[in-house]
Amino acid sequence: MQEYVEPIEIKYQLGLTQQLLDITNRILSENVNDNTWIKKLLDWGNKHVDKDNALFSRTEDEIIESKSISLRWNRLVNIPAELFNLKQLKVLELNNNNLTDLPVEIARLENLEELNLNINNLTKLPEEITLLKNLKVLNIKNNKYLELSNKQISWLERLVAKGCTVKYDKYKFNLEE
Repeated sequence: MQEYVEPIEIKYQLGLTQQLLDITNRILSENVNDNTWIKKLLDWGNKHVDKDNALFSRTEDEIIESKSISLRWNRLVNIPAELFNLKQLKVLELNNNNLTDLPVEIARLENLEELNLNINNLTKLPEEITLLKNLKVLNIKNNKYLELSNKQISWLERLVAKGCTVKYDKYKFNLEE
């Protein structure tokens, strides 16, 4: 038998829950709004990015202004979540690396128009990738073990219908084109 809870108690508990959510959101937004993430990203770039093979800014001002980042041919196995705070990015080239997955934070790149993931070791994409609505070019070819969910395949079909060029391994996926 369930215990009866007064409506006033439920309202109080809901209010506390909302306060906790508000505090969490404020903390998260403060972390994005302070510039420590930029320093982390630049440090990561200095350690992992080959200057000859990449287009990756080396100063705070440049990275904040960057519309295009190329990290191709760097043998990267992961990408720091801080990269996805660069909401102004329009082009992101991650091809020819050793990536097995992408952070869910990729969904933050709401202005992204081109995403190149060709020739990696991706096994899956985060579901959040379906929030990228402005893509004009998406390349997911040559990821031998890549599996997509039904939701992701539907998303790809919608992108194609909107005129996005989607490059993929046709033997693996059948998009209604």
